[in-house]
Amino acid sequence: MRRLLFAYAVLFSLAIASFAWLGTNSRMVADDYCTAAEARELGAWGSVVMRYERWSGLYANFFIKGAVEPLQPGVHAWLPAIFMFGLIAALRLLLLQLGGSVLRLSADGVGIAALALAFFILNAAPSRQNLYWSAAIIPYSLPLPVLLTLIAYVTWFARQARPAILTVASAALLGSLTFVLGGMSEIVATGQVVGWGIFLLSLMMTRSPRHDLWALALVGLFAASAAFIVVAAAPGNFVRQQVVIERFGDTRPSLLGFVERLVTFTVSLFFIETYGLANQGAAFLGAIALAFCLHRPGDARRAWVEAWQGRPVGRWALLAGLLALLMVAAALAPSLYATGNVSSRTLMSSRLLLTLLFAWWGWLAAVAMARRGFPGLKRARRPVYRLVALSVGLLMVFMPLYALVYNGSYIDRFAAYARDWEARHALLTASAGQEEVQLTPLAWSLDDYLELERIDPPSGEPSGMTFCAARYYGIGRLLIDSSGF
Repeated sequence: MRRLLFAYAVLFSLAIASFAWLGTNSRMVADDYCTAAEARELGAWGSVVMRYERWSGLYANFFIKGAVEPLQPGVHAWLPAIFMFGLIAALRLLLLQLGGSVLRLSADGVGIAALALAFFILNAAPSRQNLYWSAAIIPYSLPLPVLLTLIAYVTWFARQARPAILTVASAALLGSLTFVLGGMSEIVATGQVVGWGIFLLSLMMTRSPRHDLWALALVGLFAASAAFIVVAAAPGNFVRQQVVIERFGDTRPSLLGFVERLVTFTVSLFFIETYGLANQGAAFLGAIALAFCLHRPGDARRAWVEAWQGRPVGRWALLAGLLALLMVAAALAPSLYATGNVSSRTLMSSRLLLTLLFAWWGWLAAVAMARRGFPGLKRARRPVYRLVALSVGLLMVFMPLYALVYNGSYIDRFAAYARDWEARHALLTASAGQEEVQLTPLAWSLDDYLELERIDPPSGEPSGMTFCAARYYGIGRLLIDSSGF
């Protein structure tokens, strides 16, 4: 069995590596030129102030984008891998905290579970922009490993046998990290307030809660609320709202319309959105398979079942579903309230949450089956049960293998794009100070793959991104030569 789990771990690792390998060919596209030009002219903090007044209150998002300006363009090639392997590390850290007392996972189980969950989360990304575009990775993807690490820390703190001391230094670090995360995106800002609020409410419903946990919850909720207020109070929010409404034709809904859209979007993410459900369903089945692989019939199975005796599995599953529903609704609320619509790249945190929820449901389903003896497993040699087990095993092979083949089919195009982009970047950098420079559209562009506005539209008509690129390179005007395209 250990060899089988090792084989799955290798397969999931290769699939994740294929995502990261494509990411090493990411380069500056679309809005990257705009934020980089602003940071070069105004400095990191100056660009934050300008954006806060004219576009958005996401202070941490724009400060980070401005701070990495000296590292451009190379940083764009490493951000995808940093996010992906950071996600694996954070999931492993969280599972280590939950593995002993809650999940009853061995060290091998933690490793394979972290890899499988990371793969399903990446494969279920609502937009490829979340994987390969730094302007989407920084606000919507990078915070996820940090949030998981924060949850792991809170879990560790709560599991201490003796009341731990929340020192001034640790409280300051926790509050600062929460405040910074809240400035990454409206989704994180809202989600943190709801999350810390739920934690505080659970303490209020607990008999004789520990004083140190009260302090932890209050620090987190205060920092999250402060971040939310700073983001919501930005004058630029109104400007961006009007621009988005004019550009995409959306309208700010009435209160009744807002509630209707919020319920519709939330339910669709849970039960209708097929691509996400495919990966979440695989996480559900994979959790069941992993549970029975790690707890074979005998002493290991009995010890696992005994550890869950007296725990209301059904209530845990229902509570997890309701909390996830609340968190997803909180994540969708800001965009729906402001413009009446939601951009797909903003749903990355929702996909992560739902993938973890379905995996948790799968684990609880395995517990329920094992607790009742699961008569089918006692007759496992019967064809129907062997067929089910084989089907689940093949599904766990097919999905990462398909991702590996699909990503592999793009390697040549990504690599060629990176070479062409580097050559053009060198030419434009050397042309700084010139009044006019002609651009020939690249044969294959990452912008098209990510469904973004190009700086070199094949139509020959300059776009808003064309002007941003000219500003970034210090060129008076970029002309598009599309005659040979």
